[in-house]
Amino acid sequence: MNDPPKQRKDDPKEAPPFRTHRIHAINSEWYFLTRAGQNIGPFPNKKAAEESLAEFLETVKRMSKQRLIIHKVAIERATKHRAS
Repeated sequence: MNDPPKQRKDDPKEAPPFRTHRIHAINSEWYFLTRAGQNIGPFPNKKAAEESLAEFLETVKRMSKQRLIIHKVAIERATKHRAS
């Protein structure tokens, strides 16, 4: 079970760090939109929203890698005990 992470067929192979259409203003306050459709904000300006989005995406990426490592270790341990 060492399959690479799944990717939807319509996802680009190399995603940009963030997409500008994820940044938007509502009543002069800035927000970014998550993939799940949740507005995050408000931020005082567009630059702050862009920086927060970049940080958010980096955190999500780091957490995804950690989950994959934990899953791999759990499988290795389960397999080891099964073979014993």
